[in-house]
Amino acid sequence: MRVNRFLMAMLAAAFLSSLASHGRASDTTGSVAIDVSLVTPSDFAAVVLHPRRIAQSPLVAEQLKDETIAEAIKKFGIDPSEVEEIVILLSLDEKQPGNPEPIPVIIIRFTHDVDVKAVLTKMQASAATKGSKPIQEVTVAGKACFDLGGAKSSGLAYSPSKNTIVLTSKENMEKILAVTEPKGPLVERLKKADADNDIIIALAPESFPNLDTIIDSAKRGAPPLVVNYLDAAKTVRGGTVTFNLTAPSLLRLVLDIKDADAAANVEELLQQALRMASGGLVLAKQSIPQEARTKFAPLVKLADQFVDGMKATKSGTQVVLDVKRPEILDTAGPSIAATIKQSIMEARSAARRAQQMNNMKQVSLAMLRDESAKNAFPAAAIEKDGKPLLSWRVAILPYVEEQALYEQFHRDEAWDSPHNLEVAKKMPSIFQSTDSPSEGKTRVMLFTGKGAAFDGGKKVRAADIRDGMSYTILCVEAGPDKAVPWTKPEDLLFDPERPLAALGKIPAQKFIAAFFDGHVEQLKVDNKTLKALITPDGGEVIDEAKLHGGR
Repeated sequence: MRVNRFLMAMLAAAFLSSLASHGRASDTTGSVAIDVSLVTPSDFAAVVLHPRRIAQSPLVAEQLKDETIAEAIKKFGIDPSEVEEIVILLSLDEKQPGNPEPIPVIIIRFTHDVDVKAVLTKMQASAATKGSKPIQEVTVAGKACFDLGGAKSSGLAYSPSKNTIVLTSKENMEKILAVTEPKGPLVERLKKADADNDIIIALAPESFPNLDTIIDSAKRGAPPLVVNYLDAAKTVRGGTVTFNLTAPSLLRLVLDIKDADAAANVEELLQQALRMASGGLVLAKQSIPQEARTKFAPLVKLADQFVDGMKATKSGTQVVLDVKRPEILDTAGPSIAATIKQSIMEARSAARRAQQMNNMKQVSLAMLRDESAKNAFPAAAIEKDGKPLLSWRVAILPYVEEQALYEQFHRDEAWDSPHNLEVAKKMPSIFQSTDSPSEGKTRVMLFTGKGAAFDGGKKVRAADIRDGMSYTILCVEAGPDKAVPWTKPEDLLFDPERPLAALGKIPAQKFIAAFFDGHVEQLKVDNKTLKALITPDGGEVIDEAKLHGGR
């Protein structure tokens, strides 16, 4: 998209604030109309969030005690409980008819007057946009605005009142400032929507140019079932979705269809979707391992009540899908949220581990290619007259598709020479640790010193690994406290008495290791086993049961 990363971060933060709102409870009975003042005829969708209102949900309030969420809010720099409403409007870039891109307009209305520049500065800091410039006051169409980055593609902010901030792209701001009266199909959708909800989504398909053509294109080669749903989508004239954590109806979808016959077809397709959801749930429950069924029992019951509470009905040309609020949210809501959070954390951890293991795989393969080309693995350090200058990580750059970067280094100068320090800012991602990123530093390291395979500029050949290449560690991911500048010729000093200490603070005593044959494993070993894995010719017999925490 053409809107810069900072503006995208604000869009993400808007959703975060809706889910992570906290703070004082307030009486929000008595609905306030949705702000439609900046809606234009080209806007085809709107998302309305009420962060302060969401704060009143016991389910959300319980989760806000979590340190991770509290830290995220602190980093964002703005207390979401002070945000009354966020309206996100979406239109298409009319200058790119062949490949339209959505352009967001984000309207943030606070509960009180704010220092706009101070708020934007906090937002910019939380977005951590690399290379962003300080926020500057500029004039657009005669109105005072704030430039969020300086580049042509960066966003602008405008404050129509002391408690409201409007964010959009530079190209779109002039159009927004020219709005004197809200117009278009989306205005009517928003005016009819019940603002007394946590989240409201309004759709105006008639404002989406060439939508029928896009749908027809999507139908080509699609399965018959998908074609049926796409044909039905062409009959939708508009709709709203409301979400309410505390109401009897958790979610409500209302669709306006072009005529009664088309509405009957849409209703039947929704009924079909509900039957498919029910059947899919049965299969999903059967796939849960027996040992995990107790843990996931509340989630299963939630899914059962969610599916059982779905109902599609038709009235004239209107089709409604209601989702009843599952009763289990009142009795086991916190435990369900905790289970979901734990599952997400485990999934993220597994994804990070898989990515890091892949990075280590690429490193080991690069070193094997170097050995194949030169009949020796790259030395731990690029040396000159016996003085270490650069790390082995620089030496393998040509084998990880970084030949151009390799050639930029002055390999007869030390890693911290002015020239090499500048080049080092371009660290390849394979040397980055996914769970604790540290700019310019790496935890991918060798064991060096007496008894280890590597020792400074010493050449290591495959024939030197007499204990077997599949049983000798090539490199490891050390603990975060051991991170070093990636070009620095510094690695882990092997201590035969306490080899684990060299790894630093590794979570759960587990670490990722690549072996001389190129395979990668996550290990949990004792000092004796690690010593045997590090020494290339110690003659030890490796007990494989002890490689992963076994006894």
